[in-house]
Amino acid sequence: MTKRGLSHPEHLRMGQVLSGVRDQLLHERVALLNAYPRTGPRAFPAEQLEVAIEALDAARRALENAVFEEHPALAETSDYFPD
Repeated sequence: MTKRGLSHPEHLRMGQVLSGVRDQLLHERVALLNAYPRTGPRAFPAEQLEVAIEALDAARRALENAVFEEHPALAETSDYFPD
């Protein structure tokens, strides 16, 4: 059985949620960078948030490709990467 993928409105909601999560992770990473050294063991949490942000961005890029494949007439780059 082939799975249907997401509807365009579902992609839009997913894009909004993931964009908000990314913004929050970035905000928290900056707070950690301002509170702890940028090197050594105490820098580990901020480094891991950067890894998480990069993974989230990779997922957003893959989902952007999916929305353009599934809904070419409706898809826009702002679906997953709003201004």
